[in-house]
Amino acid sequence: MTIRNQNVGVYIQDRNIVIDMGLPDEHMVLTPPRAVEFANVLIDAATQCGYEVQVQVQHPGISDAKRLQLIVRAGHILRSLQEQHKDSGFIATQITDAILMEVL
Repeated sequence: MTIRNQNVGVYIQDRNIVIDMGLPDEHMVLTPPRAVEFANVLIDAATQCGYEVQVQVQHPGISDAKRLQLIVRAGHILRSLQEQHKDSGFIATQITDAILMEVL
């Protein structure tokens, strides 16, 4: 990103977010919570200026092995609850809860 003909960089160092203004001794180091707070201030200011902001958060994916493990687990739950003649809403809830406990 360039601001006033000056390159600005953002990178991670020692689990902190560094905003480098491109000049010696001109940078900010923010902890992750402070970086989010700073970003929210910038987003609020942009919104007040009339800019429409849409925030998209990417969640870390799960590995293929974990996905396969969840599929197998869902299959076991499905078969078990079908054998017990549980209704589809109950089965869906049980499978969803089991998956969420594994990934969150």
